[in-house]
Amino acid sequence: MESDILPTLVMSALVGRVPLKTIAYLVLSRAKIGAAEALRMGLVSRVLGAAALDAEAEALTATLLAGGAVSMRAIKQYLTLAPEMPAAGASGLAAHLVSTALSARF
Repeated sequence: MESDILPTLVMSALVGRVPLKTIAYLVLSRAKIGAAEALRMGLVSRVLGAAALDAEAEALTATLLAGGAVSMRAIKQYLTLAPEMPAAGASGLAAHLVSTALSARF
């Protein structure tokens, strides 16, 4: 909260993904955390050493590019919308996205 600028936009991106206690601690304490703690808090998915970073980034990029663009957009849409939906709605959305992605392929 340097210069009294509220970090609410960043906080909004974390709500629902990171426990509110974690968000509150980071914002109010202004604590600097290391990679291992960021992993424990759920802020990052993996921690790698500097030597492995480029190879891992290239491997992940190749994996993502191997998937179709329609499938990637559908997965991102599902991950954005489904967590806020009731189970039946999330299941219906999943079915719709699968059928849309499959119809785009044929």
